[in-house]
Amino acid sequence: MAYCYCGEYLGFNADYHSECKKIIQILELYGKKKVLNVLETTLLRNEKQIEKKLNYLGELKEKIEKKN
Repeated sequence: MAYCYCGEYLGFNADYHSECKKIIQILELYGKKKVLNVLETTLLRNEKQIEKKLNYLGELKEKIEKKN
């Protein structure tokens, strides 16, 4: 039995999904520490960062509405 890295069963002697292959290649190229650091700094946000972004988007929306 063969399972892809995403956990989906692929059958006997099956190859990985193309997306999973890309993830594996990126991990091999940059290493898991660097990939994890990039993911944490770009995808994960704390409450302060979320509030700051929401405030910025609210102000931007108001400016656009005033122009129109």
